[in-house]
Amino acid sequence: MKKVWQFIKEHRIAIIFFVFFVLVFIQHQFIWLHHDDYAYASLSYVDIGNVGNQFSLGKLFEFLFVHYMKWGGRILCFFVECSLLRFGLPVYRFVQSFVLVFIFYFIYKLLLSKTKLKDYQLALFVVSMYGFLDIMLLRNSIFWASASTAYLFPLLPFFMLVYVTQKKSERYIISASILSFLAAFSQEQIAALTIVYIIFYIVIEWFLKRQKDKKQIVFLLFSLLGFGILMLAPGNQMRLDTTSSFANLGLFQKLMTTIPAIISGVFATYNGMFLTLFFIAVFIISFINLIKYRSNLLIKFCSFSNVIIVCLSLLMEGNNYFTYFASMTSNSTILLFINFIYLAQLLGMVISICYCCYKEREFLMLELFLGGLASLAVMLFAPYYPPRSSIPFIFVMFIPIIYVIGNVLAKRKDIFNILICTLCIISFINYATIVRGYFKNNEANQYNDSVLISSAQKIQSGEKLDKIVLKKLVDPTYGGDMPYYENCEYILEWMKNYYSIPQDVEIIYE
Repeated sequence: MKKVWQFIKEHRIAIIFFVFFVLVFIQHQFIWLHHDDYAYASLSYVDIGNVGNQFSLGKLFEFLFVHYMKWGGRILCFFVECSLLRFGLPVYRFVQSFVLVFIFYFIYKLLLSKTKLKDYQLALFVVSMYGFLDIMLLRNSIFWASASTAYLFPLLPFFMLVYVTQKKSERYIISASILSFLAAFSQEQIAALTIVYIIFYIVIEWFLKRQKDKKQIVFLLFSLLGFGILMLAPGNQMRLDTTSSFANLGLFQKLMTTIPAIISGVFATYNGMFLTLFFIAVFIISFINLIKYRSNLLIKFCSFSNVIIVCLSLLMEGNNYFTYFASMTSNSTILLFINFIYLAQLLGMVISICYCCYKEREFLMLELFLGGLASLAVMLFAPYYPPRSSIPFIFVMFIPIIYVIGNVLAKRKDIFNILICTLCIISFINYATIVRGYFKNNEANQYNDSVLISSAQKIQSGEKLDKIVLKKLVDPTYGGDMPYYENCEYILEWMKNYYSIPQDVEIIYE
């Protein structure tokens, strides 16, 4: 027994992350394809004449070229998605679980030298954050393959880049250049996050730390190269034309549309669990400002405003300051005034957080926070703000949140141990609820998959089928858009192509 305990003690971090991987992998066994996953898995999102879910490497590159020219520049993300799904959904589930766990592992590694917590306390704190992601966010991002490869997967090279630049290991310029290119070439928000992080990293290294290294310009250039390839895709303009009503608006009109959308999206009620921790961290930062830097009137005012926002938000059951007052009226003039106040207060919150990071010389937190804001700023020029757009900001903010809360409570071991246990319990309850929800739909998903496969085999053998009857999901909360939803009938074309079923065969859900 003593040897077992000694083994656990020596390998406790590996054990924690292995258990985390097992839990994530179990959860992913109930995740299925939906919406445009079928289109990418069959290379039919842009038609290149492919039928079915098997294709050659040449076909894949042809698809990516056409996608780049006609639809958009995120070809690195979709290369990953198409390649993984080409080998089957089980392979995709495994790789995504691996990516997810390693993102949290690099978050742990970045915080290890920054906090006063014991390594196992920090590891538990970090992995518990996964359970603070709500189902409404997960179903529109991590549990949707086409969204996950664009919003989640690129975060791994980004966090690896941050780790490499902070450690400055031998020849780190080479690895940083590769990672910065991969992150910036992936998706617009991750590109903005990467470039802004690198810019502030270099500025701080050169002018505040007095550690000037001209080689660092190399990985900045690689990030700009990746971003350039992404944004210069001819397909971006063609896709923009599909939202011409938004594109034709003036700058002020666009901002009047997108600013409220971003505020309501980030501070949405379904982000409540994450926002609770975020508000606690903001309260602690504001308290530090008011105690240590009270001579600065601007910071005092901004910090006091933060305290009011946090207190009101924590007292509003199932709501927060930035959603409550906006929901009280539908009058456009009053809403404009409310959003103006929101914007001013959020600017004050940003100023107070940046000021505290600067004064405390916590430059990594400052770089990540500004990078996270950049990932949101990109959406100022997008026609809509889907829930998945909060993913880069939320994942990056896990680091400052854990740092602030962890360091404040590290000295109070009794309180912190209670906090860790509480966070793990809340996290696991949310995790178990989500697993249970997807498990309820698993039977229908398995049945539909097997029926579609067997139907395709019958058709290929010469049997004539007029219709295929499938099952509806038991609980639509734990699944993506389905063909039987209103205005989602177009998904059937992609499904039929994925399963090699002729388009004239009718699919009915009962």
